[in-house]
Amino acid sequence: MRRAQVALALTAPLALVGCPRGAGGPAPAQAPTAALAALDPALARWCPLDPAPPRRVMAQWGDGSGPPVFLLLRRQGWQAPAPGAPPHAALEVVLDDARRLPVLAAEWVRPAGDRLLVGWRRVGGALAALEPPQPLLVAPLEPGRTWSWAGRIDGVEATLEARVAALEAHPRWGPRTLVVERRVRLDGLESTVQQRWCEDVGLVEERGDFPVQELGLPVDRLRARQLARDEQLGLTGGAAPTD
Repeated sequence: MRRAQVALALTAPLALVGCPRGAGGPAPAQAPTAALAALDPALARWCPLDPAPPRRVMAQWGDGSGPPVFLLLRRQGWQAPAPGAPPHAALEVVLDDARRLPVLAAEWVRPAGDRLLVGWRRVGGALAALEPPQPLLVAPLEPGRTWSWAGRIDGVEATLEARVAALEAHPRWGPRTLVVERRVRLDGLESTVQQRWCEDVGLVEERGDFPVQELGLPVDRLRARQLARDEQLGLTGGAAPTD
């Protein structure tokens, strides 16, 4: 895994890595009825997995100094990300659903009782397994809750420390917004991310740091493209598009 790819792989689920589609990719699968029935009901509310129309997610990187980027999160239904893999919910991120742009990020999540597990991720255009699967959210989701993980991403050793920092009212995202802080270490690099999850909606916001700031990384190209589009639409100062 190239170091730039490693850096981008740190942030999830919005790691901005190109994900071209092609033969031999994930295959459609039936929803795991028994696993969904055994899933903690709170997790189903904070992170819905069933297919849904695209919705907007705000992302900002660079210690708050980067411009906000407004992406579209698509819940694509149930898939087997690799031969023999159990059904996972496919979550994809694109810049603009009105144009046929490549998928920027993709993760495959499956229910597992008191937690949601990320089993697969796109890294540098290729599927990468997280071994063992990495917890995305773990019940009970209340302030002070922590969880951790140690394993490999695409064969590279990595660790995760996560904490529910707050349950708050947010002027944009609603009266019940969960704040989750995540710290990932991988191949000598570290990423810190703060996510906001809205009940009955899912992930709505992510802010964090990339450990590598090389000109030409996908995040730089995305920022430039987003700023150009905002200028065309008459948006200034990082204003959010109207929902």
